[in-house]
Amino acid sequence: EDLEEERVTSREISYFGKFHLDRALFSMEVRYFNDDFTDMISGVINEEEWTIDNNVALDQEGFEIETSLDFSGTRLRATYAYLDQDGRYTGDPSSLSEDDQQYVVDLMSRLSAQHSGSVSWVQELPKELTSAVSFYWTDEVRNTRFERADFRLAKRVDALNYSYVLAFTMQHYLNANPWMSPDNRIEDQNQFFFEAGIRF
Repeated sequence: EDLEEERVTSREISYFGKFHLDRALFSMEVRYFNDDFTDMISGVINEEEWTIDNNVALDQEGFEIETSLDFSGTRLRATYAYLDQDGRYTGDPSSLSEDDQQYVVDLMSRLSAQHSGSVSWVQELPKELTSAVSFYWTDEVRNTRFERADFRLAKRVDALNYSYVLAFTMQHYLNANPWMSPDNRIEDQNQFFFEAGIRF
């Protein structure tokens, strides 16, 4: 069938401020948004079934808060976001049963988190070293919760015409339950990464 383009109407207002404290700089941004998605393409695409159509509309409303506190050599950062979402079926009511109508709406809204946030502590160390400790969490994504703590240690070297970074990162998953889907499982809750980058 012929499909129309998806449409979005987005409205937002935000406030950003910087405040000089005695020995630190505090910055904050607060954003409110309201988004309307119409003619969204939803359905099932596989070998046995092919049912896609412009049959879903979503209304999203929420706010985001982002803060940062900068000292000499130290940065503390925190974020939080809240999302309220309502979806509805806008296609031909006779083409799908009520359960299938709700299913295609759920397909479009399954990746949206109602609550999410993070906290980070970045510290400059001697010998061009930088450490970072972060915690990330997301709640109410298909009735699951995501929680992870990261530790990163990086060394940056600046030369005349280039600079390079060597880094080690450890990620620890606090929640061992599968996220979003029973198939999203990891064997080890601790993951390790090495990173090397160069900038000209």
